[in-house]
Amino acid sequence: MITFEDLLKKASEMNASDVHLTVGIPPIMRINGNLVPFGEDKFTPKEIEKCVKEILNEDQLDKYNEFGEIDLSYSLNGVGRFRINIFRQRGSSAIALRTVPLQVPTLDKLGMPQIIKDLTKKTRG
Repeated sequence: MITFEDLLKKASEMNASDVHLTVGIPPIMRINGNLVPFGEDKFTPKEIEKCVKEILNEDQLDKYNEFGEIDLSYSLNGVGRFRINIFRQRGSSAIALRTVPLQVPTLDKLGMPQIIKDLTKKTRG
């Protein structure tokens, strides 16, 4: 099975906006709005728990164990930043990640109309 860090690197290379890790299925990446399985290897409960322990520090792990869910940000040097939700699903952990761009896209890149650009320059209202 691919390591957690290598999975994040691959997701970044493939411009995946989201990654879903669930027991019993391969990693799922959202690429251009489509959910795409990555590989054929299915996650076991032990593999997901290993990922959870790689992501969380001791305090976060305590909170996760107490509440069954935790949201956090995660940064991987040279790869990017991620917003992560770890939760319990059918008795096992599952992980949902969203990539957070290192650079905020410009309004032009987002295809925003001129009126939106004009609104950003207003000092009131």
